[in-house]
Amino acid sequence: MAEDKDEPTTIEPTPFERSITGATVAGEGAAPAGASPWATVAAFAGAALPFTEIVAGRVFDEFRADARARVDDMLAAADKDLGGGGPDKLADRAGHSAQKRLITAMAVDAAASTAWPVKVIALGRVLAAGLVATDEATLDDAQLALRAMADMERLHASLLELLVRWQPRRAIGDPRAEPYAHPRPWGGKPIPWQAGQRKWTYDRVGNVRPQLRPLLPSLMGTLQRHGLAVQNDATTGAVERYAATPADDIHRRAMRGGGGLPTSPAAPLKPSAREREMPAPTWSPTELGERVLGFYLRAAELAAGPSQSSSSRQPNLPNK
Repeated sequence: MAEDKDEPTTIEPTPFERSITGATVAGEGAAPAGASPWATVAAFAGAALPFTEIVAGRVFDEFRADARARVDDMLAAADKDLGGGGPDKLADRAGHSAQKRLITAMAVDAAASTAWPVKVIALGRVLAAGLVATDEATLDDAQLALRAMADMERLHASLLELLVRWQPRRAIGDPRAEPYAHPRPWGGKPIPWQAGQRKWTYDRVGNVRPQLRPLLPSLMGTLQRHGLAVQNDATTGAVERYAATPADDIHRRAMRGGGGLPTSPAAPLKPSAREREMPAPTWSPTELGERVLGFYLRAAELAAGPSQSSSSRQPNLPNK
């Protein structure tokens, strides 16, 4: 009997689809339903090895030792910034209030969860700044910084450093990026913080630091979520440019035969090259982002040692 061409063809689910629905993955040596992932790996490998004891147990034992060492380094960095009073004095500072206990716990958790030594030291410096704070605003600032730094690793810091310390080139032939200099106070009056010309598109960031290009949406999203960077709004300017077509030009195009009334539908207006090209979105650093980067920059110098530190490597940031 000929096969009915209209009858739907049965498509076997893939192993991935079976894993989503909880079905047993077909295959020789597959572990029974409900077995642990380690048992599944052992079954497919054709060996009944105690993976949990040998691999997971050993790794987690070493990880706990590593995490303890990083937390110790972070607390030592905080103690150094506070004048070196020792563990007891640091514990007294940390236990002074509920909010100071909170930022200490945040710093400990973040230090235990990273393998980047510069971040460990930077966390200690932020903690020290929070522990000596005498007002709620400074404590809140330390808490925001710690929350952001907990989500940041090397590539996030690289992007933040580019946004804060550099600005895109302003003319053809200039370097792709040039150092940003804050305006100097004039007449003894402080100048409010401003981003200035530090406005970066994804393309320009990718041209200067190609290693960041594939991950830019994720990296920038993290910085934005924590208030370290902000997307500039170019919508208003674009709308104003599109609305700038003179009314008399529209009238002239619409009136074909005189008499004050259009005798035929008006031809579509041809937008100029300026109007056709919508501006690419740009991102700039925030004041909080600049302060957070300052902790990283100083921590990098401390980690490098005195021989690697120099005045030329100081962050190009306003003095606080």
